[in-house]
Amino acid sequence: MGGKIESGETPIGTAEGILDWKALDWILHKENRGVAATLQAYLPAVLKGDMGLEHLFTYEKREIVEYSMVEISVNEVDMKYSPPIIAG
Repeated sequence: MGGKIESGETPIGTAEGILDWKALDWILHKENRGVAATLQAYLPAVLKGDMGLEHLFTYEKREIVEYSMVEISVNEVDMKYSPPIIAG
């Protein structure tokens, strides 16, 4: 495993589901249930190059009821997502 997948080699069934190339308008369509709703919310910002944002979602009964973006500093990113240093 781990090789590069060419567009002609899809769709492929995986343990997580079906892997397939899709057009951006298909991915972002508001009625599309084939992708995670969180992806539809934050992908446009990522594609525009808006980095340094934390995307926050609030759910009720498995539906997103609130979504917000908060600007975070490089230090905050390092503190949240860097592995802890273990003294030895």
